[in-house]
Amino acid sequence: MSKINRAWHRDHRMPKNPTELHRIAWHAEHARHCGCRGIDDGVAQLFRKHGLPVPAPFSGPPAPANR
Repeated sequence: MSKINRAWHRDHRMPKNPTELHRIAWHAEHARHCGCRGIDDGVAQLFRKHGLPVPAPFSGPPAPANR
């Protein structure tokens, strides 16, 4: 796992008593912005239950385009 994106975590708290769809949305964004951990099995099952692909682990920001 890579380092935690503290700013993202600070600004994107999981809501209290989240619905399954809230959890899916939060974890999908988390996978895009932070590499502190992967998607655990329980959350991956939620994605599959709703017919959604499990997000790939964060691989870092995109490389700048060569111009």
